[in-house]
Amino acid sequence: CHRIKADIYRMDSLPPVETHAVFDSLHFLNGESVIHLFRKFPLGAALSYDVKINDSVVTRARNNWAEEIVIPATGEVVIWASTENRAELKLILQAGYHYYIRCGMKYGIMVGRPKLEIVEPSVAKAEIEAIQQTAPDPDTEP
Repeated sequence: CHRIKADIYRMDSLPPVETHAVFDSLHFLNGESVIHLFRKFPLGAALSYDVKINDSVVTRARNNWAEEIVIPATGEVVIWASTENRAELKLILQAGYHYYIRCGMKYGIMVGRPKLEIVEPSVAKAEIEAIQQTAPDPDTEP
């Protein structure tokens, strides 16, 4: 006969798992997360806005633009932007993961409103590649 003793715990809610993320062992070893920000759509092409993580400005979203931000994986962060209205995303950063966020614009009363959305990696990579193909080459510009 064998006797098994166990403790059973109940969790009312599981911590959210980022389903739209790609794992990278190099950044995992460094304790970093990578956030890919991009903006393709021409709506509000003349309007750009600051993108902030918590309270720090990390970049400026422009039309036909893509940028990669490497930051320490510190748990929950708020990525936000504002013009006449504020848009925000809450992410739980895990070491070694890549997160893809599309920056866009929505119609507003006086000015366009920022729009931030998490995107599936395969879709995001295709959009980022299209942005890089249409971006002017800095060596050929006058």
